[in-house]
Amino acid sequence: MKKMKLPEPISGGIILSYKCTAECRYCMYACSPKWSGDWISEEDLEKILSQLAGKIKPSPYGPKKVSLNYGLHFTGGEPFLNFELLLRATEIANELNIPSTFVETNCYWCINERLTREKLQLLKEKGLKGILISVNPFYLEYVPFERTERGIKISQEIFGKNLMIYQLLRNWHNHFDNYGNYLPGYCGGISLGDCRNLNELLKDGLDLERKPVLKFLINEDFKGLFHFAKDFGYQELREGYVSKCHLCIDIRKYLLGRGEFDELKPKEFYSHLE
Repeated sequence: MKKMKLPEPISGGIILSYKCTAECRYCMYACSPKWSGDWISEEDLEKILSQLAGKIKPSPYGPKKVSLNYGLHFTGGEPFLNFELLLRATEIANELNIPSTFVETNCYWCINERLTREKLQLLKEKGLKGILISVNPFYLEYVPFERTERGIKISQEIFGKNLMIYQLLRNWHNHFDNYGNYLPGYCGGISLGDCRNLNELLKDGLDLERKPVLKFLINEDFKGLFHFAKDFGYQELREGYVSKCHLCIDIRKYLLGRGEFDELKPKEFYSHLE
């Protein structure tokens, strides 16, 4: 297969930045405070959101409700690090009638009830439909649990049933990052193309001849990618791998320093891996 037709996205998330207040060991995007801000520009927000308008499907309960498998969310990194940008993103999405919008957060900013209520109320007034609060033991290393509790309590007051408390999203989900990368599913560091040209990308499809890492993954799975990497001198880890994802990311990290692979983006992702 030399070209692959991309399915039209029906749900997804806008990565405003990879910068985060936490550095969770499981994070698939290697987000941390070490990232430079590199916040998505308002111009790119408008380009991406205008092309997602009409494609994003609402929650089965209606466009003013939220569900994990539907709608559009704003994420990171931690989107509340740039609250003004988050507000603007919400405004643009609302103006474009994108349904079932919500924000994902670790609640680091919920330092008191007044501030928490003010920010959530303002987001709701700008058109945000709900909120997803990330809760798991890893966050406790960085976010005092009373802030998470406060965020949950006040979110229930403001968004009602449009509050979601969840650790993971589903196993198929697109993200569109602040560098313009169209990211598939749970694969950090792989770009299908420039999401600022989404309509063109969906129309023309993916040219696999120009993206060999994707070509081998799609046509020959991990075995093909492994043999491709061996031609560049890759050697398997003596201690083995904990999963297919571990193998894949180790190969991609190796290849990044040995050629120009346009699909291995953002390059900063690989420098933040431990």
